[in-house]
Amino acid sequence: MTLLTVTEALRSVEGALGASLPKTLIQRLKTDPEFRGYRDGVSLLEDVVDMVGRWRAEFDLTRQQAGESTVGTEAESAYRRARSMVEYKLAQRNPAVQAFRAQHLRELLDADDVGPWIARQAKVDGPPTRFATVPLPDDWDRGDPVPQIPAVLYEVRTLTYPSEDDWAANVSVRSDGVLGELLRISEGLAFAHGWHPGQATSFVLADTVPLISTLAVTSPAAAGKLPGPVTLKASIETSEESLLLAFRRAREKQLGRRHRALPPHIWQVLEFAAATEFRTWGHLRRAWNREHGEMVRYSSDRTFAQAVKSAQNRLGVRVVAVTEDD
Repeated sequence: MTLLTVTEALRSVEGALGASLPKTLIQRLKTDPEFRGYRDGVSLLEDVVDMVGRWRAEFDLTRQQAGESTVGTEAESAYRRARSMVEYKLAQRNPAVQAFRAQHLRELLDADDVGPWIARQAKVDGPPTRFATVPLPDDWDRGDPVPQIPAVLYEVRTLTYPSEDDWAANVSVRSDGVLGELLRISEGLAFAHGWHPGQATSFVLADTVPLISTLAVTSPAAAGKLPGPVTLKASIETSEESLLLAFRRAREKQLGRRHRALPPHIWQVLEFAAATEFRTWGHLRRAWNREHGEMVRYSSDRTFAQAVKSAQNRLGVRVVAVTEDD
């Protein structure tokens, strides 16, 4: 069993946090002699979290960024470690994994050699396979020749793997090459064991132990852009505290730490604006004041427009647009 690298542990920490750690802290973690030897692969995450906590003040991290709460309850930590080891042992028995290692690897790689090995193999495999999506006639059946119709979409398939420079690097693969075979195996392992595809790739090549989180957070919108939905996928062992903390961090990532809930009347203004036919902000403002002035009365077109726009931005849609003022 190859022990995890600091990079892999940090990737797991950032995944749990739903945020990036400072580059200066990452560099120090990678070079600190304390991380040259580990008790075992599945305990490394806790080791890194402890170290991040100790360096919190030096790098001016908040309590949440420092990871003091990322390990969760003792029960969560025990569950995560046990499940990580169980899934790892099950994957070792996979016939496709065993066959790939026997055919393409003289010996298991060190975790740090995964990226260079993939880069060399990509050159050996040759140019990546391009796949085309074409519309088929209604009477086409499987086995019929593909008609000569212009494709509507071209794409390549990519293999994800850990990298020292990026948490998840990607390389386009040739379908009938070694990396194409590795991609199919990694995708199957990721689906079967709840791993990230990059973790599965590293497991096949270096026998690393993928750390399984009890909580996965998906938050597609980046800071400064319109907000998007936050999706939390949690195991039954995840604590309520961990769920709440993960949601808060995902929301802060989109809206900033100074986020405050909009007053109810701002949403009512947007509802009114979306449902009302109007020509200008002045027309819409006066209509609002006539019907809802007892709630909030607007004396400025600019202030009224700002209220509508702030609600639209928070909602992530634009249904009210005016280009002409009185």
